[in-house]
Amino acid sequence: MRIEYLILNLLYRSEAKSKLIAATQQNIVEGLAAEGEKYTSRTIYEHLRKLLKLEYVKNGIPGANAAYTYYITKAGMNWLKEMETEETETEEVNE
Repeated sequence: MRIEYLILNLLYRSEAKSKLIAATQQNIVEGLAAEGEKYTSRTIYEHLRKLLKLEYVKNGIPGANAAYTYYITKAGMNWLKEMETEETETEEVNE
């Protein structure tokens, strides 16, 4: 679940929110690595497949070398908000 959150958050912050503006799997791997989160391409691929099934991401227009691209959907944005709300509520209870 943590990796899915990180992927969706990266897509959201990168403005990858439409078929035209989408990120490749490699963009995601590199973006997460730049934030100190190192995952293999295979791991990211598996989590992207899960996110596609949940319809939290969709495929955009293929990038260079016909690479798949991904963007966050409204359902994915709503899930992000829910996760952040739960985190805030948990912190308030623990204080």
